[in-house]
Amino acid sequence: MMTQDLIEAINAIKAGDKKTGHQLLVSILKDNPQNEDAWLWVLHVVNKREDKIKCLEKVLKINPNNELARKGLTRLKSDIEMSTLEDIVPEEIKKPKNKPKFSILVIDDLHETRRFLNTFLADEYEVFQARNGSEGLRKIKHHKPDVVILDYKMHHFDGIQVLKELRTQRIPTRVIMCSFHLSTDQMIECIRLGASDVLQKPFTVEELRERVAWVLATGSTIGHRAKIDDLQQQYKNEEQLKTKFEQENKILKQANLQMSH
Repeated sequence: MMTQDLIEAINAIKAGDKKTGHQLLVSILKDNPQNEDAWLWVLHVVNKREDKIKCLEKVLKINPNNELARKGLTRLKSDIEMSTLEDIVPEEIKKPKNKPKFSILVIDDLHETRRFLNTFLADEYEVFQARNGSEGLRKIKHHKPDVVILDYKMHHFDGIQVLKELRTQRIPTRVIMCSFHLSTDQMIECIRLGASDVLQKPFTVEELRERVAWVLATGSTIGHRAKIDDLQQQYKNEEQLKTKFEQENKILKQANLQMSH
């Protein structure tokens, strides 16, 4: 359950103030030990593996169908750390033999979010990651991903700024904007700026996969939308000039008619 206290805790964590975030989460869980979202966010403020495992076990006890928690728990309980695996696996077998047809760039300032999304998407797509909006723009230009999963609220360079830059620079890409509790006006702004879809956090893995597949199948790109908007504006301006010319021409004809009498 997403409460105002939980939103404040999340904002504190994203701002780098894990101490305040932790205190708020403890208070929330004291009042409601069954708050699934709060337990998931505790993962971001604890460091020990055993503490992370306890958090995920709590989540699964509350909701046995939480695939994100189940997958994370499996990884944490494995005998070998993921970082260790990356060190010992030869470079030539780290990547799949057949390159995925589509690529995705995840732009989010939380390492855990990027890691989890990579875990669930890497079996179907080539996944790149960026820690902030400015890095994300560079990677969009370099990798030219088919879909960008973009966090709305990031420090220094947020998701809206990324959308505006993509639109200004006419960079064609499909964007799924993700965030907690966006207002209707904020969602409309995202779509107006070219986002193909808006996804509210927390979301299930299956929901994310469905949205990505849908956007790949139907979503128009930001660059194309900007071009369409320009053409529409140009057409609108031409229609306004045409109307104005017709009105002035009508007035002139009436004046000439009066003078002739």
